[in-house]
Amino acid sequence: MIRNLLMAGAAVLTVVACAAAGWEHPTVPRDRWITDERECAREADLEVERMTRGDRLSQGDLTAGRTSYEQGMARVELGRIQRTEMTRCMTARGYVRGSASTR
Repeated sequence: MIRNLLMAGAAVLTVVACAAAGWEHPTVPRDRWITDERECAREADLEVERMTRGDRLSQGDLTAGRTSYEQGMARVELGRIQRTEMTRCMTARGYVRGSASTR
């Protein structure tokens, strides 16, 4: 349950962060950009889940055997992985970071 909430929150934050970062594509119509962002967010979610499989965090247990600091650092690391995977996916599709004002 907790894992699902974290993953959903990470996906929302990723899409919001990418929207603020202003992903742009020179040849793809703007109405396709948000679809590509969502697809990349989903791919990033799956990669985070794959990478954390076997870890207590992937089983949704953020508290057992972890200090508050360790829990927070695990969340930070998941966010870093999520952003890295999102960037990898978007750049693989030909997107570049632009200014949010052009959206």
